[in-house]
Amino acid sequence: MKSGESVENNTFNDKGYYIQFLDDTMFENFEKIISEEIIEICCGYCNCNIYEIPEIANEFLQRVNKKNSKDNRHKIGYIGELLYYVFAKYKFPFLKSINPMINIEERSFKKGFDMLSVADNTIWYSEVKSGELLLPVPPLLNKMNIEKLSTAYSDISSKLDGQDKNTNYWTTAKAKLCLCTNDTTEIENLAKILDSDMKLSKIKNKIIVSVIFGKTSELINENKVAEKLHNLRKKDENLIIVCIREQTLDRTINVIKELCKNG
Repeated sequence: MKSGESVENNTFNDKGYYIQFLDDTMFENFEKIISEEIIEICCGYCNCNIYEIPEIANEFLQRVNKKNSKDNRHKIGYIGELLYYVFAKYKFPFLKSINPMINIEERSFKKGFDMLSVADNTIWYSEVKSGELLLPVPPLLNKMNIEKLSTAYSDISSKLDGQDKNTNYWTTAKAKLCLCTNDTTEIENLAKILDSDMKLSKIKNKIIVSVIFGKTSELINENKVAEKLHNLRKKDENLIIVCIREQTLDRTINVIKELCKNG
């Protein structure tokens, strides 16, 4: 996937995986989406006329900069998930997000599913795992990338598959639908799909996502990603993989800091 390429697709690509390095040109596209759509991403479409951009940008930073956190993991997690929401808006225009990224009511990680999105009455369940490469030593990038994909697959499978599911994930997802659409018929239909999915022993519509931060000349090895997908599709034939590479956390944080000043 190259910077500036067309995003007029209405379905996933034939490969089943996406590798996105955020060079300066591509980051400009991401920055534009963050600057214009941070309220919808974080709080849902129906809240766009309620909140102001500086207000939500500040709420996001409050979560990123938690004072009682012992390390950067929460920051890496928040920025990584935000970049995936932006990636999905840019690259998957055929998907409609049906759950906001953050909980306005509490400044902690959202419990339950990561991004939920819908296309053609099918709900896609995404799981995002992010990490930071502290040493620019090959082959650490590709090792971490595959590890994050493996963890994402394990976690999403434990949420979606089997008979002992945490049904509260679906209850919470249904409660958030009214934040993403005003159409009561659409809300009722999506709720029915969620109820139906909850009863399945296995859900096939999974997207696993790795977001790796860190400065290194090493590139994500496409062959390793393709091999990972091939192996996982033996168990999940519809699985989609997304790999996002960004050098620093600060570039995204600085964009959001600027949004706080616009009030």
